[in-house]
Amino acid sequence: MTMIPKVREWLDTQGFTLEMRTASAFRAAGFQVRQSNLYIDTETGKAREIDVIAIDPDVLGAVNIRFIVECKSSNKPWVLLCSPYTWTDITEFSPIRPCLKWLAML
Repeated sequence: MTMIPKVREWLDTQGFTLEMRTASAFRAAGFQVRQSNLYIDTETGKAREIDVIAIDPDVLGAVNIRFIVECKSSNKPWVLLCSPYTWTDITEFSPIRPCLKWLAML
């Protein structure tokens, strides 16, 4: 087996190709995309990486839509757990309340 197939096989086991496809899809949809941004973990003080940040460029400035995406690659299933406190109503999300009041005035 030559080196290129080995590299491709290795890449298929990593989240990087998924990250690249995700970023590409957001760009194709018109989003501004940032990859591999760093932030400081407040619990450990260590630098961590965010795989993809996609920002919807709103020319009016009325809506701020951002997707913060962590890309994972695994041969095992993922389980998402929810609680009774899972956000289900947009009006319950406190940072958006001022925007909703502003939009209601229009």
